[in-house]
Amino acid sequence: MDNKYSQFLSFATILLSTITGILVTLPFAMSSKNFVFILIGLLLGALSGYKRRNSRTFFYIALFSSMTLSTILYFQIIKAS
Repeated sequence: MDNKYSQFLSFATILLSTITGILVTLPFAMSSKNFVFILIGLLLGALSGYKRRNSRTFFYIALFSSMTLSTILYFQIIKAS
């Protein structure tokens, strides 16, 4: 059972940090119409998540930051339309 939890924690941490990296660089990519920023955010997010893939604290930080950034992005889209 512990091995399945460890696999889930590793995968979820990498995925959440990748999403956070994309969400952080998304405003830069939209303002300059250069999608290289999204690729950079994807790579840096995935690398930082992979480096800290067994950290439960980093998992919760990545979860909180991705939820916060996606909520801010949602309200910005609603405000623009």
